[in-house]
Amino acid sequence: MMKKAQERVKQLEEQHMSSVSWIIHDLNNDNNELLINDSSVDAVISTLVIEHIKSIERFFKTIYRILKKNNYSWVFITAMHPNMYQAGSQAGFTIDKTTGDKLCGISFDHSIEHIIETATKTCLKLIKYTEKGVENEEHATNLGIRAKKWMGINIHASFLFKIQNNEI
Repeated sequence: MMKKAQERVKQLEEQHMSSVSWIIHDLNNDNNELLINDSSVDAVISTLVIEHIKSIERFFKTIYRILKKNNYSWVFITAMHPNMYQAGSQAGFTIDKTTGDKLCGISFDHSIEHIIETATKTCLKLIKYTEKGVENEEHATNLGIRAKKWMGINIHASFLFKIQNNEI
């Protein structure tokens, strides 16, 4: 998955003369601090990761630690909506299309409220929250056969946060 993301972003980097640093890090390992300098990052993008993190308190503290403390720093997080967990679904992907074998990581059911509360306690201010789901039959058809079972249910959540600092 990381390789696919790197290939897609490389084109954007060339077009916009920007750079992205790629780091693979186990945030569930308590003895392993993320080796990024304090206040050195402009933005953090975390897509479909938070549901695999046991302690979102540590996750948000790490994000706050590495973010530059200015009005321009931001955090964008996407997650499987808790509705999916409550319906018995779990994050994973098919590794063999012939057999249908699926690889599923460990997932944790963090409520939307808990995510927002924890981020807020870590001096991040929610700027925008969005929920999306499968709207209707046509939408389900466009998304694929598996989407039909989710009609009328929110399956995706996204959060945009900025630094909440009274001194800025």
